[in-house]
Amino acid sequence: MKIATGISLGLSLLLVTGCTSLRSILPSGNDNQSSTGNLTRKVAKDAASSSISAVYSSKDCRSISRGGFIWITDEVVLADLLAPLGAASANAVMDKLNFERRGALVVDFGEVPTPNFNVRLMRERLQLDGSKAIVQVDLVKPPANGKRNVQAVTHPCSIYAIPRTGYSTLEVQSELGDVFTSFSN
Repeated sequence: MKIATGISLGLSLLLVTGCTSLRSILPSGNDNQSSTGNLTRKVAKDAASSSISAVYSSKDCRSISRGGFIWITDEVVLADLLAPLGAASANAVMDKLNFERRGALVVDFGEVPTPNFNVRLMRERLQLDGSKAIVQVDLVKPPANGKRNVQAVTHPCSIYAIPRTGYSTLEVQSELGDVFTSFSN
Protein backbone atom coordinates (compact mmCIF):
# COMPACT_ATOMS: atom_id res chain seq x y z
CA MET A 1 0.00 0.00 0.00
CA LYS A 2 2.84 2.40 0.92
CA ILE A 3 4.60 1.59 -2.39
CA ALA A 4 1.46 2.32 -4.43
CA THR A 5 0.94 5.62 -2.58
CA GLY A 6 4.61 6.57 -3.15
CA ILE A 7 4.35 5.80 -6.86
CA SER A 8 1.11 7.74 -7.10
CA LEU A 9 2.60 10.70 -5.23
CA GLY A 10 5.71 10.58 -7.45
CA LEU A 11 3.60 10.57 -10.63
CA SER A 12 1.57 13.49 -9.30
CA LEU A 13 4.77 15.45 -8.68
CA LEU A 14 5.96 14.68 -12.21
CA LEU A 15 2.65 15.84 -13.65
CA VAL A 16 2.63 19.04 -11.62
CA THR A 17 6.27 19.74 -12.49
CA GLY A 18 5.53 19.05 -16.16
CA CYS A 19 2.55 21.40 -16.13
CA THR A 20 4.61 24.09 -14.46
CA SER A 21 7.23 23.78 -17.19
CA LEU A 22 4.58 24.02 -19.87
CA ARG A 23 3.05 27.09 -18.22
CA SER A 24 6.42 28.82 -18.26
CA ILE A 25 6.75 28.41 -22.04
CA LEU A 26 3.15 29.15 -22.97
CA PRO A 27 2.46 32.82 -23.78
CA SER A 28 0.36 34.85 -21.38
CA GLY A 29 -2.80 36.58 -22.63
CA ASN A 30 -1.00 39.71 -23.85
CA ASP A 31 1.78 37.74 -25.51
CA ASN A 32 -0.79 35.66 -27.35
CA GLN A 33 -2.33 38.79 -28.91
CA SER A 34 1.14 39.96 -29.94
CA SER A 35 1.89 36.56 -31.52
CA THR A 36 -1.41 36.65 -33.40
CA GLY A 37 -0.60 40.13 -34.70
CA ASN A 38 2.83 38.99 -35.86
CA LEU A 39 1.30 35.93 -37.55
CA THR A 40 -1.25 38.14 -39.34
CA ARG A 41 1.53 40.42 -40.60
CA LYS A 42 3.61 37.39 -41.72
CA VAL A 43 0.64 35.90 -43.61
CA ALA A 44 -0.02 39.25 -45.29
CA LYS A 45 3.66 39.56 -46.22
CA ASP A 46 3.73 35.98 -47.59
CA ALA A 47 0.57 36.62 -49.62
CA ALA A 48 2.12 39.75 -51.13
CA SER A 49 5.29 37.83 -51.97
CA SER A 50 3.36 35.11 -53.83
CA SER A 51 2.71 37.34 -56.83
CA ILE A 52 3.99 36.30 -60.24
CA SER A 53 5.16 38.88 -62.76
CA ALA A 54 6.00 38.65 -66.44
CA VAL A 55 9.57 39.79 -67.12
CA TYR A 56 9.79 38.90 -70.81
CA SER A 57 7.43 37.94 -73.61
CA SER A 58 8.03 37.44 -77.30
CA LYS A 59 6.38 36.06 -80.43
CA ASP A 60 9.71 34.58 -81.54
CA CYS A 61 11.79 32.74 -78.95
CA ARG A 62 13.67 30.45 -81.30
CA SER A 63 16.96 32.12 -80.37
CA ILE A 64 16.65 31.35 -76.65
CA SER A 65 14.59 28.15 -76.47
CA ARG A 66 13.42 25.18 -78.50
CA GLY A 67 10.26 24.65 -76.47
CA GLY A 68 9.40 23.42 -73.02
CA PHE A 69 9.50 24.73 -69.50
CA ILE A 70 12.67 25.76 -67.68
CA TRP A 71 12.96 26.66 -63.97
CA ILE A 72 16.02 28.88 -63.42
CA THR A 73 17.26 29.81 -59.95
CA ASP A 74 20.72 31.00 -60.96
CA GLU A 75 21.45 34.42 -62.43
CA VAL A 76 24.34 33.17 -64.59
CA VAL A 77 22.18 30.46 -66.20
CA LEU A 78 19.48 32.99 -67.13
CA ALA A 79 22.09 35.41 -68.48
CA ASP A 80 23.47 32.63 -70.72
CA LEU A 81 19.97 31.76 -71.94
CA LEU A 82 19.22 35.42 -72.76
CA ALA A 83 22.59 36.16 -74.42
CA PRO A 84 21.20 35.79 -77.99
CA LEU A 85 18.81 38.70 -77.28
CA GLY A 86 21.71 41.12 -76.93
CA ALA A 87 23.05 42.85 -73.86
CA ALA A 88 20.40 45.59 -73.59
CA SER A 89 17.42 43.22 -73.77
CA ALA A 90 19.04 40.63 -71.51
CA ASN A 91 19.92 43.28 -68.91
CA ALA A 92 16.35 44.62 -69.00
CA VAL A 93 15.06 41.16 -68.08
CA MET A 94 17.77 40.53 -65.47
CA ASP A 95 17.02 43.86 -63.75
CA LYS A 96 13.45 42.68 -63.07
CA LEU A 97 14.59 39.62 -61.07
CA ASN A 98 16.01 39.25 -57.59
CA PHE A 99 17.45 35.74 -57.48
CA GLU A 100 17.71 35.77 -53.68
CA ARG A 101 13.91 35.63 -53.47
CA ARG A 102 12.69 34.75 -56.97
CA GLY A 103 13.34 32.32 -59.78
CA ALA A 104 12.60 32.59 -63.49
CA LEU A 105 10.14 30.24 -65.18
CA VAL A 106 10.50 30.03 -68.96
CA VAL A 107 7.22 28.95 -70.56
CA ASP A 108 7.66 27.94 -74.20
CA PHE A 109 5.06 25.90 -76.08
CA GLY A 110 7.22 25.68 -79.21
CA GLU A 111 6.35 26.62 -82.77
CA VAL A 112 2.79 27.44 -83.81
CA PRO A 113 1.35 27.86 -87.34
CA THR A 114 0.06 31.46 -87.06
CA PRO A 115 1.37 34.66 -85.48
CA ASN A 116 -1.53 35.32 -83.10
CA PHE A 117 -0.86 32.65 -80.45
CA ASN A 118 0.13 33.92 -76.98
CA VAL A 119 1.45 32.44 -73.76
CA ARG A 120 -0.80 33.55 -70.93
CA LEU A 121 -0.47 33.42 -67.16
CA MET A 122 -3.83 32.21 -65.81
CA ARG A 123 -3.39 33.50 -62.23
CA GLU A 124 -1.14 36.28 -60.99
CA ARG A 125 -0.44 34.49 -57.69
CA LEU A 126 1.06 31.15 -56.77
CA GLN A 127 -1.39 28.64 -55.39
CA LEU A 128 0.11 26.87 -52.40
CA ASP A 129 -0.96 23.29 -51.69
CA GLY A 130 1.10 21.98 -48.79
CA SER A 131 4.72 21.88 -49.92
CA LYS A 132 3.73 22.37 -53.57
CA ALA A 133 3.28 25.68 -55.40
CA ILE A 134 1.20 25.77 -58.56
CA VAL A 135 1.49 28.19 -61.46
CA GLN A 136 -1.07 27.98 -64.27
CA VAL A 137 -0.20 28.95 -67.84
CA ASP A 138 -1.70 28.22 -71.23
CA LEU A 139 -1.17 28.77 -74.92
CA VAL A 140 -4.00 30.97 -76.09
CA LYS A 141 -5.17 30.40 -79.64
CA PRO A 142 -6.15 33.34 -81.84
CA PRO A 143 -9.87 34.08 -81.87
CA ALA A 144 -11.85 32.59 -84.73
CA ASN A 145 -12.98 35.60 -86.73
CA GLY A 146 -14.14 33.87 -89.90
CA LYS A 147 -11.15 35.21 -91.81
CA ARG A 148 -8.32 33.11 -92.99
CA ASN A 149 -5.25 33.45 -90.75
CA VAL A 150 -1.87 34.17 -92.24
CA GLN A 151 0.28 31.06 -92.23
CA ALA A 152 3.56 32.05 -90.59
CA VAL A 153 5.40 29.91 -88.09
CA THR A 154 6.02 31.74 -84.82
CA HIS A 155 7.47 30.67 -81.49
CA PRO A 156 5.84 32.52 -78.57
CA CYS A 157 7.26 32.33 -75.05
CA SER A 158 7.20 34.18 -71.76
CA ILE A 159 9.45 34.36 -68.72
CA TYR A 160 7.88 34.87 -65.30
CA ALA A 161 9.46 35.92 -61.99
CA ILE A 162 8.19 33.53 -59.32
CA PRO A 163 8.79 33.58 -55.54
CA ARG A 164 11.08 30.77 -54.31
CA THR A 165 10.02 30.49 -50.66
CA GLY A 166 7.30 28.51 -48.92
CA TYR A 167 7.34 25.35 -51.06
CA SER A 168 9.60 22.51 -52.17
CA THR A 169 7.98 21.66 -55.52
CA LEU A 170 6.87 24.03 -58.30
CA GLU A 171 4.20 22.51 -60.53
CA VAL A 172 3.30 24.03 -63.90
CA GLN A 173 -0.30 23.36 -64.93
CA SER A 174 -2.75 24.28 -67.67
CA GLU A 175 -5.82 26.36 -66.90
CA LEU A 176 -7.77 23.09 -66.55
CA GLY A 177 -5.30 21.67 -64.01
CA ASP A 178 -3.43 19.31 -66.35
CA VAL A 179 0.19 19.05 -65.17
CA PHE A 180 2.78 20.07 -67.75
CA THR A 181 5.80 19.52 -65.50
CA SER A 182 7.14 20.00 -61.98
CA PHE A 183 10.44 21.18 -60.54
CA SER A 184 12.20 20.79 -57.21
CA ASN A 185 12.76 24.14 -55.61
